[in-house]
Amino acid sequence: MTRIGLILSAAFLFLASPLLSQEKKELPAAVKEIFEKAEQIELLSLDPKAKKENTENAFHSWKVLGKTVIKEKEDRTKVLSAVHKGIADNKGLAALCFIPRHGLRASHSGKTAELVICFECLQIQAFLDGKPQQGVLVTESPEAVLDKVLMDAKVPLAPKK
Repeated sequence: MTRIGLILSAAFLFLASPLLSQEKKELPAAVKEIFEKAEQIELLSLDPKAKKENTENAFHSWKVLGKTVIKEKEDRTKVLSAVHKGIADNKGLAALCFIPRHGLRASHSGKTAELVICFECLQIQAFLDGKPQQGVLVTESPEAVLDKVLMDAKVPLAPKK
């Protein structure tokens, strides 16, 4: 492919998906509320190359490499602040692929909120009680925070591109 072809292909890939909210710079209210009120958050390391048909050891069809529970309020606040800032800072850019390496899960008052996060594509898929919600765009900035929490808990990370 020529250099111009590569540039045009890359420009096309950075058009935001219609399933993502470009105008709304935050998670859906019900999802956000669960994460804010939860007493613990589960952070998952996902294998972006291993989509699974069965639900055993899978998170929204992605193979789980490992996970850790974030119980300390300070640590939960740090993770959620990084994610919220990454969402707020996105300027409407995203790739059309979806290669997630991170997941977050929280429960409160009998409801469960989950996020499947792809920092490569700059997208977050949100779920409420297993049902898809409006997704949002994100920057790469929260990735370092999430990776550090996983590495500190000795959870394996998927290789990056």
